[in-house]
Amino acid sequence: MTAPLPTAPPQVLLAHHLKALKLPTILREYDKQAKLCAAEGVDHTRFLLRLVELELIERDPFAGRPPRYVRAMEYDYQFTNFTERRQTGNWWKRELKGAYFPPISLRPQAAPEKP
Repeated sequence: MTAPLPTAPPQVLLAHHLKALKLPTILREYDKQAKLCAAEGVDHTRFLLRLVELELIERDPFAGRPPRYVRAMEYDYQFTNFTERRQTGNWWKRELKGAYFPPISLRPQAAPEKP
């Protein structure tokens, strides 16, 4: 007899990474936003965009001058082996896979005026 598969994602690992990355708004809001996006039929890219926008609005790390665009990059993470861990101190190694979503504007830009 096999054990049933878990129906919910592991919360501990996600919470750990969000705390390490110092993303308190995303940590607090991801579950609520996931439910809203699921109810509205929003795809994962827009879900992540909502979380990033909430984080930027709450923290304003740009002193009132937010970036015009944001993007997310995708990495493949693997544990380092014992030798790599001793030499570098790193638990992980990562390889860039490419854009998770390309640069996008958080707010639509106004159309330029015609001369």
